[in-house]
Amino acid sequence: MEKFAVLIPVYNEQDNVIKLAEDLDNLEIPYLFIDDGSKDKTTTNLWLKEIPAMCYFPRKGNSFAIRLGALVLIEEGYNWILILNKKNRIKDIKKLDSALFWHEEESKIFITESGTRLLHKDIFGQIKTRWFNFELKWKIKWLKWKVNKV
Repeated sequence: MEKFAVLIPVYNEQDNVIKLAEDLDNLEIPYLFIDDGSKDKTTTNLWLKEIPAMCYFPRKGNSFAIRLGALVLIEEGYNWILILNKKNRIKDIKKLDSALFWHEEESKIFITESGTRLLHKDIFGQIKTRWFNFELKWKIKWLKWKVNKV
């Protein structure tokens, strides 16, 4: 199976990040939190527990956070990036981990019902703007990129 990591963009989630990191540690899946300029103690909580995280200020939006975090993970050698939404986080990880194990070679995008996305590194190379979410939706619709719903 190809190398896969989880990317968790967060903003003002000081109450959730520690529990989520513990759940990810239990699954033994590599992950990276990227804090989009939170104004609460999200970054502090991550750093105090030595949880893999990046942070920047001022806030630049979710798309920027996803693109920056994905580029870091790709540089680290990961081929697949799982971008977690706020809903169904752990349930979606299990679904997408299984989908990746059984995927067809040409599959580059997997999306769950709650919108969590698993993307191949090639997708990030084809999206050039900082408006990642918008450009991804546009390319799926107009260029008819193959999407597997799981």
